Amino acid sequence: IWKLLVLGKNKKQYFGILENDEHMCKTLIGLKGDKPLYFTEVVSKLVGKETLELFLDDDVHTNNDGRAGQHVLDLIRSTFGILGDKLLVRDMEFIKEKLFYTMQTKDPLYECTDNRWQKYIFDEIVQDCNGDRVLAERRSHAKSVHAYWKIIPNGRGDKKSCTLHPERYTLDIRGYRNELWNCIEPILQAYGFSSNECITLRNELVNNQTEL
Repeated sequence: IWKLLVLGKNKKQYFGILENDEHMCKTLIGLKGDKPLYFTEVVSKLVGKETLELFLDDDVHTNNDGRAGQHVLDLIRSTFGILGDKLLVRDMEFIKEKLFYTMQTKDPLYECTDNRWQKYIFDEIVQDCNGDRVLAERRSHAKSVHAYWKIIPNGRGDKKSCTLHPERYTLDIRGYRNELWNCIEPILQAYGFSSNECITLRNELVNNQTEL
């Protein structure tokens, strides 16, 4: 029995507080293990018990006119502000600890020849092994787990979009903003924010556009 249940458009994704005060979340995109740690921290706060309890207040509306809705908006704006600041100043401690993606390979990395993350990462592993391909293959077998960061391709036909060494490249700031938004938008919709409200907020936070 639920004290408060919040359902998104995808009914397999939900969160809330049970009658016994236990907090529960199920299958939220932003809490998946392949997402950057910063994303999961943000989503955890947005759907956390402390935030949900604001919506239980009889004097609070479940939209952005109420205290709970304003709390959600303030948290999201702060979140994007921190992300942007950390990326702009190249805070490598934050970047290395909280902005890496993880992926487990199905096949060995060296079997991928297409312009995909597997090829980019294997090429860097070869470089890290001083060109020793045999050693690199040992480090990139099937079912291996790799952490990487998303970067902006440098053009001139180079489509490389991720790296093992974020300190060497320009990170894809807009890409990180967009993917963080993709984790947050389903939660906003579940909280009752309209499509127009979400579009306006996305333009502000991802595209850096504000209405006059």
